[in-house]
Parts: sequence; C-alpha cells; structure tokens
Amino acid sequence: MRAGDLRWRVTLQTVTQSNDGRGGVTSTAATLEANVPAHVRQAPGREFLGSDQVAAERRAVFTVRYRTDLTERDRVVFEGTTYDIRGIPEQVFRQWLQIHAVAVL
Repeated sequence: MRAGDLRWRVTLQTVTQSNDGRGGVTSTAATLEANVPAHVRQAPGREFLGSDQVAAERRAVFTVRYRTDLTERDRVVFEGTTYDIRGIPEQVFRQWLQIHAVAVL
C-alpha cells in the first residue's frame, strides 16, 4: 500500500455506552477524527435468512495509517453510510491498519 492509494476520506467515531437510569443502555457516538485518508475496498456482501426474513449485509475493508485508538466497538462513516467495525487484524509492522466493517442498514 502506498500513501497515494488513500484516495477517500472517512470519519472515525467512538461509541460509548451508558445506563439510562431505567435499566437500559444508551449508545452515543462521538467523532474521533474526521477526514481520515483511507483506501476503501468493498468486500463481497451476503444474504442470509434470519427471523423468517431474508436480510442483506454490505461489507467493506478500510485501510488507514496505523493508530491505536480504535476498537471493535467503534464505527466508520463513509459517503453517508455508517459501518460497524467487526474486526481489526493485528499488523506486524504497524504501518497500516485494516478495518473490517459491516454497513448499518
């Protein structure tokens, strides 16, 4: 991967959860960093049967410069679509970070 391959801009969001006082949990997203240069590769989606309905899933792999502040609880926003992070494989040389994500539909 070369720096010139980072053609798109994404927004990284951190998600925090707190108790709402009635036994429930409220999730809040805050922007961690906006306009992060990224390479975006649309991964093959899938369809599956759940609750007697056919559901579709759209996946993407985002490659950004290495950072340590992202977890699987966070999100990526790309072209108006929010993606939940599903995996961040460990990188040996810590130069790039691949973020495997699924669109929130």
